[in-house]
Amino acid sequence: PWWTPAAEEVSVAPAAARPTHACGSGSGGGSSLDKRRTDQPGSSQPTSGSGRGRGAEAVRYHLWWGANGQPFAWNAFPFAGVGRSLVNRLPGHREICTKTRLAVNLRTYAATHMKKRHGDEEDGDGDGDELFFPLTFVVHAGRRTSELDAFKKIAAKASGKAASTAKKSAEANKKAAPADEPSRKASSCGVWIVKPGALNRGRGIEVFSSVSAIEKHLEAQEYGSMWVVQKYIEAPILVHGRKFDIRQFAMVAPDSSVYMYKDSYVRTCSAEYDVNNLDVKAIHLTNDAVQKVLESYGEHEDANKLDFGEFQRALDADHAEGKQRKVDFHNQVWPAMVRAVQHVFAATLNGLNPDRPERKEHCFELFGLDFMLDERGAPVLIEVNTSPALFRHGRCLTEMMPKMMEECVQKCVDTVFPPPPDTPPETSSVHSEKLERWLRLDVAPVKFTPVDVGGGARRTAGGAASFQPRTSPFQPGGAGTAKSKSTETQRSAKMSHAGSFK
Repeated sequence: PWWTPAAEEVSVAPAAARPTHACGSGSGGGSSLDKRRTDQPGSSQPTSGSGRGRGAEAVRYHLWWGANGQPFAWNAFPFAGVGRSLVNRLPGHREICTKTRLAVNLRTYAATHMKKRHGDEEDGDGDGDELFFPLTFVVHAGRRTSELDAFKKIAAKASGKAASTAKKSAEANKKAAPADEPSRKASSCGVWIVKPGALNRGRGIEVFSSVSAIEKHLEAQEYGSMWVVQKYIEAPILVHGRKFDIRQFAMVAPDSSVYMYKDSYVRTCSAEYDVNNLDVKAIHLTNDAVQKVLESYGEHEDANKLDFGEFQRALDADHAEGKQRKVDFHNQVWPAMVRAVQHVFAATLNGLNPDRPERKEHCFELFGLDFMLDERGAPVLIEVNTSPALFRHGRCLTEMMPKMMEECVQKCVDTVFPPPPDTPPETSSVHSEKLERWLRLDVAPVKFTPVDVGGGARRTAGGAASFQPRTSPFQPGGAGTAKSKSTETQRSAKMSHAGSFK
């Protein structure tokens, strides 16, 4: 075989003088699909190695393909004695795959490279530089920090606006809302979603509508643990009255080029959306781990999944029935998502794969970015996932995933380890065609300064600036671009974003 699991066989050429390569492949996250293409006759043929902890150190691989959460021996990489080697992971992927670091890195980037800030009035100029991520605060459980104070200040401001709006509405209508009609109290701070800094599958996520409830929740967590408090999108675009998100695949290849997959998919909730019901997690989270345990899972869509064509037809049907505004995915949403992905990797690419000659061009990674559409139909990036699930649940994923993984291998592995010239014709049409569904993006990465989000008042030994914002961090925008704001507010925003995080 072209690929073998044993390192000692690397130096032994087969009779046909084919190159022999060692591959380690982990389990979980749909690893059977990871190996689908390389298991095909005549192509690369890995068999599973342990790849875990000391297993990764004990065996020298040409290609190490690990699953989510699987430890990797970076101190032994690149592996000695095997020539070129590859790993499907970027050493600095935590800079975008933990919610805390993603929030701070995008905030820092937006402060100097984007025109708009959270808090700016929407001007609808459509200049393509709109913020694409929600207002987010990074907090520590059990600790009073400047981030927590900034959140409470913004929440109080929202509460004041809500009270004023409620008073004006009551005066205009000259009557209160009916007793049986659910309504938000005038003192409401709006809805906020609280997430652990580094968990996946919807674990530990809660939704709240009061500051006191958020503080109580944080006080009950492990002291000092990292969390994000993020402004909830209360009036998102829906699919037939239910919440959804868009799982968008992106990839960084060994040459640091960035790609975005054209045929990603949509995940839907089973239950009707109700912003006033914050206790039922399945109304608000689309994660398979949350939805698949429900009796209604798959009742509306096969495995609660839609391809982009089905998604557009659902949006069109809702618009035709007068349920919500018209949304054009191909011409409106997709281009905005492309810009958002370009911004994400421009902000972080130099931190994902630091310029270390011994590792450069030895790493690649597949990411899953989750987007929602706000009330305007504009995409909002919620989070970025490492080792996104590759399970083939339902027709949509069964058809898409093998093609996506095949082209991922074509662009990231075959370019480094080309199949032998005498490889026999493929027996599967999926693997015989040259696929071109990965769109290469024009990304101009900026200088990256790592931030220690764990706090502290000094720079780390590695030169990373500690995360200790001195003032309100709620406006991640470019200097001098705030509209209709006081000088004090503008100065506060500039200090917190142009100073604290550098």
